[in-house]
Amino acid sequence: SANDTNVCDGLGVEVALSGNTLIASTNRGLYTGAGCTIQNGYSVYIFARSGITWSRQQKLHDSNVDVSDVAIHGDTLYIISSKEHSNGQLLSLDLSKPEVSLRDAKPVIRLKDDEVIVGLTLADALTLSAARDALYLKVSVNGIDGVRRIDFGTGQAETVPMPMPGT
Repeated sequence: SANDTNVCDGLGVEVALSGNTLIASTNRGLYTGAGCTIQNGYSVYIFARSGITWSRQQKLHDSNVDVSDVAIHGDTLYIISSKEHSNGQLLSLDLSKPEVSLRDAKPVIRLKDDEVIVGLTLADALTLSAARDALYLKVSVNGIDGVRRIDFGTGQAETVPMPMPGT
């Protein structure tokens, strides 16, 4: 369990599962009210499963990195953050390295000025999704949603056309 959280932290608002690894993040300031204390920053918890038992392996915390969504593929954690770029930023973090921190996360792709990661301000489903061969990121340009596909093998990003309603 993540015994250093309280009900106000929103632990598990964003989750990702890959094999025997579960990622759960807190969302600072999501809940307010009596008895709530606001954390100094966002946290990402990594849990591992052995048989039917889940145990906490690591807590990643940084007051300078916010976490809007998470996905995992192998040893790589993907994070959507809006701390440095208000339109959103997709970051990756190699979890196989010892003593890893959210501060070590590196940008995956650069968005154009008119692009916004969908779901940063709305509770949008599946903003970020890891599949077998690629990571899919929902992006909006001038209010029209699209999908970016980032190939795991090459790191290349391409725009995937979305069907228009009624087609």
